[in-house]
Amino acid sequence: GFKHRKTNIKIIDSEIQIYENFLKDTAKKLKNAGSPYSYVSMGSTMVCTVEAYYAVGGMPKKKATEDFYFLQALSKFCTVESINEELIFPSSRPISRVHLGTGFRMKQVQNGLRISSLYFDENAFEYLAQWIAIVKNCWDLNITSLLSKTNKIHPQFNTFIKEEGISNVWKKLQQNSKSHQQFINQFHRWFDGLKTIKLLFVGITYGVIPLVFKQSSQLTKKQRSLIKLVDKKGVIDIKHLCKKYSSEIVAIFSIIEETLVFLKKVSDNVPIQK
Repeated sequence: GFKHRKTNIKIIDSEIQIYENFLKDTAKKLKNAGSPYSYVSMGSTMVCTVEAYYAVGGMPKKKATEDFYFLQALSKFCTVESINEELIFPSSRPISRVHLGTGFRMKQVQNGLRISSLYFDENAFEYLAQWIAIVKNCWDLNITSLLSKTNKIHPQFNTFIKEEGISNVWKKLQQNSKSHQQFINQFHRWFDGLKTIKLLFVGITYGVIPLVFKQSSQLTKKQRSLIKLVDKKGVIDIKHLCKKYSSEIVAIFSIIEETLVFLKKVSDNVPIQK
């Protein structure tokens, strides 16, 4: 477990507690949904054996989110467990040299961000839980039968999983699994932490503005109206962004901020059409 140190900056000390709750709450909801990627990815709180470190090829060389990818690799090799006792006390100082993480978020807080706006929609976790539950009971079903079941999760859910490649990988998952448990393990190696985060962000509105924008407290009434126009007008193509940056989790997170910045810039200059 971890607990961030106080900074004696009122807004930071207030928002860091909300940020901690957001991280831990998200991990808990992922666990309840049945995901093996149900942990907080924070570099200073990670520990593993030499054997595990060697087996996954060590820490990936990335400009950001290397802790996320390292834990994802560990999850595919072994089980990642969490210790509830608070043993680590990281800094909560604001920094701007990285593009994600605690320091980055606290810098955003100083610039007006409210951490409460980062929370995922509750429905997203329910869709994830349904998706995992369906897969567990479909080892012997073909792709057509699977899609028939997943289509009931949400009308656009199949669009998302098809874009992620389910049609190409489903039969291979079945053929390469000698037991039901091996099939489940192989599925989670394919539908990994990155795909899970993408589902939470854009799973139910893939190709248009993510649902989270429609409910964000940061948006004005006029900006909410703009959401309906942006994709149709071709001003910003969210689906293109998702495809372009699908290999970088930091960019997936940044989609929200990029779009909010865009909406802020144009909200006073674009007429609203009904």
